[in-house]
Amino acid sequence: MLVVGMGDEDRGDGGIGVHLVGCLAQMDWPACVVFCRPDDSLPKKTEQFGRVILVDSLEGAEPPGSLYRADPKELLDRSAGGAGSGLGLLAMLPAPVRERLSIFGVQPRTTDWGSPLSGETIAAIPVLLPYLRAFILQAAAELSCVN
Repeated sequence: MLVVGMGDEDRGDGGIGVHLVGCLAQMDWPACVVFCRPDDSLPKKTEQFGRVILVDSLEGAEPPGSLYRADPKELLDRSAGGAGSGLGLLAMLPAPVRERLSIFGVQPRTTDWGSPLSGETIAAIPVLLPYLRAFILQAAAELSCVN
């Protein structure tokens, strides 16, 4: 299972995916759970994993710090994201990978350049981490890579 922290840490809450996955990676995990940041090799790398989870910021209608589980097909259908955006990366993933993909997004307060994580997003982290951890462990169990 591959867990990818998306976003740009120089863009306020736009870096929440990188931050959350960095925190998750420091926890104890089964050997089958791998954490990374995206790079040019990511589309090809995802083909090696039975499950892929992306964590990013995602605009929605809820208050900042709210967690969404997004449908990859729905995001692609309504996306105009370029190749440099998280949605652009989603479009580059092979179709079979998108079938075993889960996307979690956190509602940002701000994604302005040079801004820090917002207070609302920081306050949500203690709730988000256990939820994401439970989801990842459940998905790992479904892959039969957890005792």
